[in-house]
Amino acid sequence: MEQIILQQLQRYPGMEAQDVIKLLYQQEFGAEHLIKDAEAAEKRIASEIRLGQKGIDNEPLYESIGEGLCRLNLRPAAEKLSVQEITGLFLDCAKDARGTKEDFRRRVNELIRLCEQERLPFEPVEIELFMANYDYKRCASLSHSVSYHDAYHPAYRVVKQKQLKDLLKSKRETV
Repeated sequence: MEQIILQQLQRYPGMEAQDVIKLLYQQEFGAEHLIKDAEAAEKRIASEIRLGQKGIDNEPLYESIGEGLCRLNLRPAAEKLSVQEITGLFLDCAKDARGTKEDFRRRVNELIRLCEQERLPFEPVEIELFMANYDYKRCASLSHSVSYHDAYHPAYRVVKQKQLKDLLKSKRETV
């Protein structure tokens, strides 16, 4: 967990406690979305790609977030994969129920411990205050902070990293 957070902080130095907690949420629960309408999911992905706000310089195709998952960045993904392929990866990840509220709470407690040890650049109280307003019973997905959105314009989907790599490999082999 620590190494992945440090990698994210290097790429996104404006991350706030909320953004790190979202990362932990994604590590625990995966794609985090209950998808009821695959067609609507595909349209939303296509729309995000079409809007195409500029992201960070040298935006990678994907960023590992641990637990066999990665954030597939839509802008570079659109150059290598079809909207249908991106949606398929996302839907496959979303349909696999994973994670527990208890394990998510353990991740947050580990984050607080790392901050207390000054191994991460957040004040433990930042994490504690944010989580004091979080409803662990509902365990709803989290959004990025406003400042993160404004600085980095995130546009990604959480997918299974091995499945993504297998798809990319198969596309290279057929060319």
